[in-house]
Amino acid sequence: MGVQLDLTRIVELQEVLAADLPEIIDSLVQSSSSAITRIEAAIAAGDLEAAARAVHQARNDALMFGANQLLDTLAQL
Repeated sequence: MGVQLDLTRIVELQEVLAADLPEIIDSLVQSSSSAITRIEAAIAAGDLEAAARAVHQARNDALMFGANQLLDTLAQL
């Protein structure tokens, strides 16, 4: 199962950031992967505050890219 992105939002980001699509997607993947790794580590350590911060960052990334399925999943955490 892949993450669906809002293509209109991606085009807006391309214009605002003056960045190419591969750069934008790479940034999303790196940032989201980092946040998910931090969420997993924080939960494993029982650090709910750190987990909440990482979830917040992941939600910001998902909002920026219009990844609504990911937003829904993160809201459950």
